[in-house]
Amino acid sequence: RCLARAEQSSATLVVDQLRIHREADGHEQAMFTPVQLRADRPLTLEDFIAGNRTFTHGYTLGYLKPIIAAPLLAAYGIAYHPEIRIGEDYILMLELLVSGAVCVVEPTAGYRYTVRRGSISHRLRQEDVARIRASDAAFFGKYPVSDRAQRLQLQRLRNLETTYAFTQLVEALKQRKPRTVWNILRTRPTALCLLWLPLWARLKRLP
Repeated sequence: RCLARAEQSSATLVVDQLRIHREADGHEQAMFTPVQLRADRPLTLEDFIAGNRTFTHGYTLGYLKPIIAAPLLAAYGIAYHPEIRIGEDYILMLELLVSGAVCVVEPTAGYRYTVRRGSISHRLRQEDVARIRASDAAFFGKYPVSDRAQRLQLQRLRNLETTYAFTQLVEALKQRKPRTVWNILRTRPTALCLLWLPLWARLKRLP
């Protein structure tokens, strides 16, 4: 289906919908809504950055699994960066889109994403945040992008810092460290607004 859509649209890049499979209870649902993943037009660089700004409300477009035309990779020398261990998919997609790849969306789901019991893949550590910031800075220092793309990227980095502060806040509350909690709230008060997320996640798991 992805190949057919790419050939029909003369596209060099195609992504499709994913289905989330929860290992704990077998529940399945689409990862993205039709608004988040629009199939009526190509996915642009700005669209992709905008879809990767939020690290706390569901899934980002960084979870997309693209099918890529091999000549595009060869023509621009694009490949995974082995030194990037967190966010390498994001940088790869950025390089493809900034190099002129036309990305179309296949709305059906051809990929099942399993959420394992006790998974910690969504938890950000300080070193993870540092690596993401460094790889993002290297990309935007190398490639010229639109002013809108720059603004969206700045919002992404701000949200990343808030997300990290939130994970630290939760850990400090669990360990009953009031001084650490106060320091986090003093420097990043927006992290407090995210405390409803664990409760919401539990409510969604109820029958």
